[in-house]
Amino acid sequence: MDRLDFRRMLWSGLRSARPAVVSINAVLIWHLVTEHIGSIKPTEGPSMLPTLANGGDWVITDRISHRLTLPKILRHGDQPPSNSHPSLTRGSLISYKSPIDRTRLVCKRLIGLPGDMICINPHSAPASLNDQKSGAARPVRHTVVPANHFWVQGDNLAATLDSQTYGPVPFGLFDGQVRAIVRLWPLEIRRVSNGLDYIDN
Repeated sequence: MDRLDFRRMLWSGLRSARPAVVSINAVLIWHLVTEHIGSIKPTEGPSMLPTLANGGDWVITDRISHRLTLPKILRHGDQPPSNSHPSLTRGSLISYKSPIDRTRLVCKRLIGLPGDMICINPHSAPASLNDQKSGAARPVRHTVVPANHFWVQGDNLAATLDSQTYGPVPFGLFDGQVRAIVRLWPLEIRRVSNGLDYIDN
């Protein structure tokens, strides 16, 4: 086999392998985009009603903006009380790995950042036996979100598993901020609005 035949055979092999190379590149690019830039995922369950439907909604999650700003708010007291942080604000919809099952991503509303004092819903914890017998109201409790943690809550308070149950969530479980909600049929794209009004005492 002379050099010309070898080159022709090599070129022919490369041309036949081209579709496979293109497919591999596409998979790698898709992986990089969804892991580090943004993703679109379906949602299910009643915990975010009426913001998210029980099923059929998809969320577009921004997974890059927080990488530029999170180090500034991880330390206790670095988040200003005016709720003016350009990327991550109280009331934002976020996704994170469940502290109960790290294989699941969940979507809730961000309620508190490091240093915030949170009023714990007294109805989220079971009443003591004495309270049940006397009919006394459960006491209102407060907690401060520790450094490197955040506090989340579902919009449907009657059917949500959130920080009222498992406490503050480590920032290491943070996945991204939900920017839009998509319904495929009929096609509808909604930008996510902040669901909280900040009250300054």
